[in-house]
Amino acid sequence: MAPRVIIRILCTLAVCTCLPSAYAHDAAEEPGCEPDGADAEMGSVYEFVLNLSDGERKVLLDHAQRAWLDYRDATCQVFSERPGNRALAAAAFDDCLTFMARERTLELRILGRLSEDSAAAY
Repeated sequence: MAPRVIIRILCTLAVCTCLPSAYAHDAAEEPGCEPDGADAEMGSVYEFVLNLSDGERKVLLDHAQRAWLDYRDATCQVFSERPGNRALAAAAFDDCLTFMARERTLELRILGRLSEDSAAAY
């Protein structure tokens, strides 16, 4: 990968920072707390692709999504570290989650197209 691309990615991620783990939470853990925006779209696309999949591909997709969620949480915690500034850390965390959800949605859409193309071939 070219150095300019790496620098651009790192700068983008630096802007999209996340809240330390003490303030992080999973919306599914709180009753009545529903995901919105980019997370909701990602969830819908994930469900769509999961429904297109069968057998081993469904298992692999589920495993990949769980691993991605761990990666997202860890990445956002690193980029949101703002000692002494909880408000900025919280905003950075939210921005990071949104940014990463949009990226993952794109990846899932690509997987969905691949799944649809595979199904059409049979």
